[in-house]
Amino acid sequence: MNKLVLSGKTILISGGNRGIGLALSKKMCMLGAQIISLGRSKFDYDGVTPEFSKSFTHYEVDISNHNSLDTIVREITNRNSIDILVNNAGISDFTEFIKSDMELAAKMINVNFVSTVYLTHKILPQMIEKKSGTILNISSVAAVENFANCSVYNATKAAVLSFGKSLRKEVRTQGVNVLNILPGATLTNIWDDDFAREYAANMMMPEDIADAIIEALILTQNNRLMIEELILTPKHGSL
Repeated sequence: MNKLVLSGKTILISGGNRGIGLALSKKMCMLGAQIISLGRSKFDYDGVTPEFSKSFTHYEVDISNHNSLDTIVREITNRNSIDILVNNAGISDFTEFIKSDMELAAKMINVNFVSTVYLTHKILPQMIEKKSGTILNISSVAAVENFANCSVYNATKAAVLSFGKSLRKEVRTQGVNVLNILPGATLTNIWDDDFAREYAANMMMPEDIADAIIEALILTQNNRLMIEELILTPKHGSL
């Protein structure tokens, strides 16, 4: 299938300014898409190509603050019809549960899961109205494989996975695809520096995940099939 199917698409990505989201933004821009990114940190446009700058718009917003998110999403949807929503933003904490910070745990639940539900609820009506669209949820292999010292993170990713599965049953006959992506260990800033240095050689890169996602999105243009779930793991398995 031709990668030109992404040309002219408007794609909203939470966390599109770093990690997997940024890798996806760059590759989609190269294929002719217009990217709208949401993230709590500013984006440094220094060093990016003029072509990317023209195709990439970043809004600085804490997506766990739903009042702020609502204002920005209203502004975006008043100007744009979103073809693809990528729920990518997430935070992590790899701490023994008994030692966990409950404020951080609540923030994780909000960013990783509640904000995914909230943002989807804001964008879905557009897609149903035009009977076309894709919702892509970046979950994790942690949704299906339990790891020690990240119980709350595991739970949020399992919730995202379950949400996507149920939503798909509601909207699949209305022209809307719901695709869950479950990446394994990927070299992003969710890891502390020591862990990243020790295991980097065995991790996937954000660009690897972005390539797989784009191929999956291209295949969704085939009206005879629906890709529901994509599990991506390092060559040698879980770390």
